[in-house]
Amino acid sequence: MSREEYHSYIETRIHRAEEALAFAKTCFELGNYNMTINRLYYSLFYATQALLAKHESYPKTHSGAKSELGLFYVKTGLLTSEEGKLYSQLLDMRQVSDYGDLTAFEKDDTDTLIPKVSELLEKMKGLI
Repeated sequence: MSREEYHSYIETRIHRAEEALAFAKTCFELGNYNMTINRLYYSLFYATQALLAKHESYPKTHSGAKSELGLFYVKTGLLTSEEGKLYSQLLDMRQVSDYGDLTAFEKDDTDTLIPKVSELLEKMKGLI
């Protein structure tokens, strides 16, 4: 990947992360809490992809992204274990909300996650 492609990739991933977070807030306001979870997770997933590109890592799966985030950022102390757990929690919740036909998240399940994701996204952008 050329330097220009690398920078374009990072910018695109961060832009998508910011869009996903903004849409999560809209979904929350509309009372669509399952989609709120989905978009919160994807906000962090896109930011994680941008972070991992710094290490020339482009995982092909969600679990691969989670593992490498832990390896390069949580284990090294650049992200806290709480921040790593937030990513893992959202991955699990997203899978339940997307594939659990009888699962409906509620306002109380999501309202505290929005500020946490916003804060972590800003931190991740700072690490880039």
